[in-house]
Amino acid sequence: MTMKADDQYSVTSYPPNLTKRILLVDDDSLFRRALAEELEEHGFKIIQAGCGKEALEHMETHGGDFDLALFDFCLPDSDGLCLLSEARKYLGDCPIILITANDAHAVRQKAIESGAFQFLNKLDDFGHIIQTVKSAVHNEIHDVADVDFSEYSQ
Repeated sequence: MTMKADDQYSVTSYPPNLTKRILLVDDDSLFRRALAEELEEHGFKIIQAGCGKEALEHMETHGGDFDLALFDFCLPDSDGLCLLSEARKYLGDCPIILITANDAHAVRQKAIESGAFQFLNKLDDFGHIIQTVKSAVHNEIHDVADVDFSEYSQ
């Protein structure tokens, strides 16, 4: 995906990400491959998984090697909050971003309160997702108290 100057989100310049490894977990293979390709274009090394079980296998083997994890909230064998909880055993304080096509306010708030770095909508522009990933891997952690959930109220 090519970013244009008029896109809603601009991607901030950061140091090269060549050593940054991301675990990307999504059962939608088209979305997963497209996002992986976009992240790789920004210098990230991507390890892909199509379900929670496969993700846990990667984490058991390489948990400490990941700089960030991106989990789909709705997987065929797990939900994002359960996977987030399990992942902490292997990933420690590694930032975890949950992504979903279902952007319900209550789910978003629970994800952030459960320790997700951020909860993003899959329909967001890839530039916004990339910007959030870069912020997370470069330790620009935002306090949950700073998250304004009012814009998601129904």
